[in-house]
Amino acid sequence: MSKRPALYVVDGHSHIFRAYHAIGYLSTSRGVPSHAVLILSTMLWKLIREEQPDYLGIALDPPGPTFRDSLFADYKATRTAMPDDLARQLPYVRRLFDALRTPVLEVSGYEADDTLATIVEHALQIPDLDIVIVTGDKDLLQLVGPRVRVLSVLGRTGEKIVYDEAKVRERWGVGPEQIPEVMALMGDSIDNIPGVKGIGEKTAVKLIAQYGSVDKLYDNLTLIAGKLRETLALGRKQALLSRELALVNRHVPLDFDLERFRRGEPDWTRLRALWMEMEFTRLVKELPAPAPAADAGPVEILAEPAALGAWAARVPADAAVTLDWAGEARPPVPRIDALGVFHPDVGAAGVPLGAEAFAAAFPAGAPVLGGRPLIAHDAKPLLAAWMDAGVPPPTVDDTAVAAYLLNPARATYRLDEVCMEVFGECPAALTSVAAGDLPRAVGDRARWLHRFWEHARKDLAERGLTRIYEEIERPLVPVLAEMERIGIRVDPGRLEAFAKELERNLDNLTREIYALAGEEFTIASPKQLSHILFEKLKLPILRRAKTGPSTDADVLTELALGHALPAKILEHRSLAKLKGTYADALPVLVNPETGRIHTTFNQLVASTGRLSSQDPNLMNIPIRTELGRRIRAAFIPAEGWKFVAADYSQIELRILAHMSAEPAIIESFRRGEDIHTRTASEVFKIDPREVSSLQRTIAKSANYAILYGVSAFGLSQATKIDQKEAQRYISAYFATHPRVRAFIDRTLQEGRDRGWVQTLLGRRRYLPDLRSGNPVARNAAERMAMNAARGGAGGRGARAGHHGGGAAARRAGRGRREVGRRLVAGVTPPTRRFLLVGLTGGIATGKSTVSDTFRRLGGLVIDADQLAREVVEPAEPALAAVVREFGDVLAPDGTLDRKKLAAIVFADPGRRRRLEGILHPAIRARFDARLEALAREGFDGLVIFDAPVMIESGGYKHMDRLVVVVTDEATQRARLVARDADAADGERRIASQMPLAEKVKLADYVIDNSGDRAATQARTREVHAALLADLAARRSAQSV
Repeated sequence: MSKRPALYVVDGHSHIFRAYHAIGYLSTSRGVPSHAVLILSTMLWKLIREEQPDYLGIALDPPGPTFRDSLFADYKATRTAMPDDLARQLPYVRRLFDALRTPVLEVSGYEADDTLATIVEHALQIPDLDIVIVTGDKDLLQLVGPRVRVLSVLGRTGEKIVYDEAKVRERWGVGPEQIPEVMALMGDSIDNIPGVKGIGEKTAVKLIAQYGSVDKLYDNLTLIAGKLRETLALGRKQALLSRELALVNRHVPLDFDLERFRRGEPDWTRLRALWMEMEFTRLVKELPAPAPAADAGPVEILAEPAALGAWAARVPADAAVTLDWAGEARPPVPRIDALGVFHPDVGAAGVPLGAEAFAAAFPAGAPVLGGRPLIAHDAKPLLAAWMDAGVPPPTVDDTAVAAYLLNPARATYRLDEVCMEVFGECPAALTSVAAGDLPRAVGDRARWLHRFWEHARKDLAERGLTRIYEEIERPLVPVLAEMERIGIRVDPGRLEAFAKELERNLDNLTREIYALAGEEFTIASPKQLSHILFEKLKLPILRRAKTGPSTDADVLTELALGHALPAKILEHRSLAKLKGTYADALPVLVNPETGRIHTTFNQLVASTGRLSSQDPNLMNIPIRTELGRRIRAAFIPAEGWKFVAADYSQIELRILAHMSAEPAIIESFRRGEDIHTRTASEVFKIDPREVSSLQRTIAKSANYAILYGVSAFGLSQATKIDQKEAQRYISAYFATHPRVRAFIDRTLQEGRDRGWVQTLLGRRRYLPDLRSGNPVARNAAERMAMNAARGGAGGRGARAGHHGGGAAARRAGRGRREVGRRLVAGVTPPTRRFLLVGLTGGIATGKSTVSDTFRRLGGLVIDADQLAREVVEPAEPALAAVVREFGDVLAPDGTLDRKKLAAIVFADPGRRRRLEGILHPAIRARFDARLEALAREGFDGLVIFDAPVMIESGGYKHMDRLVVVVTDEATQRARLVARDADAADGERRIASQMPLAEKVKLADYVIDNSGDRAATQARTREVHAALLADLAARRSAQSV
C-alpha cells in the first residue's frame, strides 16, 4: 500500500465487535464459541499477508470508565452488556495477538481511539513514515492527513476502502478535521453522543460545509432562517458537548517507541496451536509446515524382528508398550514396513520389516512383547496383520480413537496433527520421511505416542468418556479389522451380464438422443452438448460456467420442462454412472486371491457414531431402483451360507423409554405392541382397534417430532393438520406421558446449568446457546440437546451391536457390516414393505387437492417443496454451509433471508452453482433418509412423493407407481388467471411445461381434476384402493 515504511495501527475494539457480528454463531466441538476469533484471525492474517506492514500495533479499550464518562454520564449508555459468548472468546483473542507478536496498547481512562490518535501523533514526528489506521469507525477519519490514511475492510466480503483526504471529502462532503464538527450536530447513536435533536447527517454536513465549524455556525446563527435556527439554538449546549465527546485525545500518557511496533515473524507454534484448538482448519492449512520437534533421544535400531524379544525383556512386567508403524493399510493384509516401540525405562527402538521380515514378524510380533498392554496409533492394520498370521490379536489401546472421541470435529487424526494440537509441537509426518529412515522415525513417534496417550487417557477420564472408549470404541477396532480382512463375496458374472445390459440400454438411448438432436455428437462432451442445446435447439441459457453455458444436472432438469432431449441426457448420465461406478468397477476391485471385495471401514468419522466405508464405498450402493437392486444382487454369500440382517428398530423410542422411565412406553414395548397405535389410542382416548390410519400416522410423526423438540407449527407442517390441533396433540401427549415431559425438562435444565448435555454412555455435546437470549438460537440448541441426549446413544448403540454381532458372526464363521441401522452378516438390502407412489401433474391441475385426499385416506405424503424448506431451517448443516459460503444472509430471527440470498446468487452463475451444490445434496439426502427411516420402522402403507417435476427430472423412474393429475387447458388457464396471472402469461406458463399428454403416457394411474371437487376425490379414492391392491400383490409375491 505504501512504498515508504508504514506503521499500521489496528482499532482492536472496533474489529473485535465487528468480527463478532460478522457471521452467525460458531463453536468448537467442545462448545467454545469461536466465530469472533475466526473472523478476527482471518482479517489480521489477510492484513499481514497482503499489506506486509513494516510496523504493526493494536489499540484496545481498557476496562472501566474513561474521561468521556465524566463529561457526559450517559456516554455509551445505550450499549448493552457484552454478550457472554463474546466475553468467552476474549482470552483467545489475547492469545491471537500474542501469537502474532503484535504489541497491544491500552491506557486506563482512555478509549482505544485516543490511544490510537496519540500513537499517530507521535509517529508523525518521524519523517518519511506513513501511518495507516485500520478501522471501520467513522470517528477516526478525523485523523486522516497527508501521511495518514484509514483502511476500512467491509464485512465478510473483504473489500478494502482506503480513505485519504480526497476520499473523506468524497464520502462526507467535508474535510477530515471537520468530522467531529459534523458529529457534534448529527450525534452518534452507537456511542450515545446526543448531537442536536432534529439534525440528521445530511443537514449537519451541509451546515459544516457552509460554515466550517460549530463555532462559526453559531456565530452566524442569525443568517439561518426559520425552524432550523430555532432547532440549532435550542441544541447549542448539546452540540458543544457532542463535539468534545467526538474529538479524539491526541495526548494520552504513553511511551512511544517505533521499534516496539516493528513487525516480526509470528510465533508459528503458538499460532498453529491456537487455530488447531479453535478448529480453524482452513487457516491452519495456510501456515508454513511445522518444523519437527527437537530430537528427544536416541532410537535403537533393531537388526531383525527377533530382536524385539530382547528389547521387550527389559520392559517391566505388565508395563504398557507404545507401538507405531509405517506401511500400507490396504486390506485384506496390510503391509507393515517398520515397527517402532517405546517404554520410558528402556527407550525407543525401531525395526525394519522388508517383504521377507514382514511374514516372520507377525506370527511372533504380539507374543514376543510378552502379553504386555499395547498402545498404538491407528491399530487396525496391526491387528489385521496379526489375524492374517493366525495370531489372536492382543488388546490394543488406540490413540487415534481416543483423539477422535476428544475432538470428533477433526477431518483427520494423524499423530503429528493431534500432537501439534495438544502440545504445540509434533513428530515428523511419515510422508516426509525417507524409506531408509522409517525405523528411526517410527521409534521416535512411539515416544511421542506415549506422551500423547498420557494426556488422552486423563482427558477421557476428566470428560467422562472412558466408558464409551473402553466399552464401545476400542472393542470395535478389531471387529472392523476382521470385517475388512474377510471382505464380501461378489458374483462377477452377474455384474458382467448387467454391464452388457446397461451397454445395450445406453446404445438405444444414444440413438434416441441423436434423433432428438438431429445429429450425432459426443454426449459426454459439455462443449458439444452445449452447441446442440443452446445453438442448434435454441434452448435458454440458464447459467454460465468458465468455459461456456452450463450443462450440469440442475440446468438439464430445468430445461427438461420444455424439451425432451435434456431428460434423455440425464438418463444417459445416470446409466453411464451406474455402469462405470459399479457394474464395470466392482469386478476390478475383487481380490484375485480371495475372490472378495475388501473395503476400508472408517471409524473416525462424524460424532453421530455412523460408520462409513471407502475403496469402494459399499454403504452407498443404490437400493431404491430396480437397477440399483440388480447391483446389490451381485453380492452373494458363500456356498451354504445366508445373509442375516439385524435391524435396530425404533431405537430412539426405546432409548427414550429407558431414560425417561415412562411406564406407558415401556409396557408397550414389553408387550410387543405397535407403539404408534398405542400412542394414538392414549392421546385420542379410543380403543386401539379403532385407531385410524390417519391417527396412527399423526401419532407416529408426533412420537418422533416431540422427541426432537418440534413445535406445534413444526408438527402441523409434518402432519398437515391445523396448528391448534397439533398443539392440542402435544399437550395431550405430555398429559399421558408425564415422565417424558419431566425427562425433557430435566435434560434441558441440566444443559443450561452445565453448558452441555450427556448421552447414556457419557458423551458430551457442548451447547452454550442453551443460555442464549436469542430465542431462535436457544430453541435450536434445545432441539440439539434432546437429539444428543437421546439420539446420540443410537449411533453408539449401532457400534455396540457390532461387538455382539461380531461374536455371533464368528460363531457362524463369517464377518458382518453395518448398513444404515442394520447389522448385516454380509450384505443384503432391507425389504421395503411400503409402496412408493410418485404424484405429479402440471401447473394449476389441482395436484394439492389430490395430495390432501391421499393424506386423509391414510397415505404418508412427502412434499418435495417442504423438504427444500427443511434443509435451510435454523441449526441445519445446509444453512450453516450457506452462511459460511455467502456471509450474512440470515434474518433477525435466525432464519434464511431468501431475498438477501437471491440478491447474492442469482446474478452470479458461479455463486448459484455453489448454492445448488450445497442445497441439492441436502434435499436428496433428506428424502433418502425419510425412506430409510420408513423402511427401518416397517411402515407398510402408501408413501406418496409429491413433486412438481417428477417426470422432467427423471425421478419417476425411482417410483413403484406414478400418478399424474390432469385437467383441460381451459381450466388451467382459468385457475392461473384466478391466481393473479393474466391470460397471456398463463398461456406462456402452460406452454413452457412438458405437455400433460406426454406425462400421461408414463402414468400408472391418471386423475382428471377438470370437474368438481367431489368427483376428483371420488376418483382419488378409486386410485387409492387400486394402489392398496398393488401393495397387497407385492407383499404376496415377496412371501413366496
